[in-house]
Amino acid sequence: MLKEARKMKSKLTGETYPSRAGAAFDDAAQAQAAVSSLIASLNISAEQISVLAPHARHVEKKLEPETRGIATTLARTHIILGAAGLVTGFLAAGIFTLTGVPPFADNPFYTALALAFLGTLAGLFVAGLITLRPDHDRVVLHAMDALRCNRWFVLVYARTHREAQRVLEILQRSSRDAVGTV
Repeated sequence: MLKEARKMKSKLTGETYPSRAGAAFDDAAQAQAAVSSLIASLNISAEQISVLAPHARHVEKKLEPETRGIATTLARTHIILGAAGLVTGFLAAGIFTLTGVPPFADNPFYTALALAFLGTLAGLFVAGLITLRPDHDRVVLHAMDALRCNRWFVLVYARTHREAQRVLEILQRSSRDAVGTV
């Protein structure tokens, strides 16, 4: 079930690198050593890694570089999950009406209307959560805190959740402040 949910999520998002992992370091040398370790240990390219210096400008562009992908995710998730919610609502209304449950069977039109509305609303709500990417907040806030405290932050854009987990394992060897997306 979890595997199917991840496949569906990957079809819904328009981002090339939907997962993130990162770690804070006390100086540039430690950050560069972590980058070298990541490149040597994993099959990731240097373009998937950003080293953020303390007090750097335009950090937000490096933290969330795929604005076009996010826009695609917004449209795709809302259309697909809204439609899925609508269909689910109609199916639930049909089941309730056909099974003869009194309040539903007595008013099939209003049952269909109400459950289709609620299904659509639920689908759009889930789409909003996927688009907002609350799992990214953990990494972004951690990076911002590190930079405010004059620390360096190594940020890796991962293609998959598994890749982000492997990156996180490597970063945890050299930093006590490593975080990743869910």
